[in-house]
Amino acid sequence: MIFACKLTFAYFLQIKPLVEPTNIIKRLPPLAYSRHDLVSKNIFYGYSYFYTLLSVIIGGVMGARARLGEVWSIEMVHKRFESFPKAFVDQLVPKQPKNLMSMSGQPVQSHEEKK
Repeated sequence: MIFACKLTFAYFLQIKPLVEPTNIIKRLPPLAYSRHDLVSKNIFYGYSYFYTLLSVIIGGVMGARARLGEVWSIEMVHKRFESFPKAFVDQLVPKQPKNLMSMSGQPVQSHEEKK
């Protein structure tokens, strides 16, 4: 049932409205245009391939040296999942100032002082 709804939505609201404009574009006469010399001789593409491969190699070496993604045992995975919430709070949640005041003007104790 869900698949039928998704298919119906996709066909009538995403695919069917684009069929006629696509046919119009296909019937247009070919356009004559010229490219820059680097692109026409595939030199530019060679540079982009070189940069991509160089980035993969350098990133792989850096990740391997930093031991990113190493999992030696299931216990190691469990240990990481146990320490994740604390690391998340320590790194991403902003620290609250020490002197907090409530709307009534009374000092409020921060969660760090409650510990």
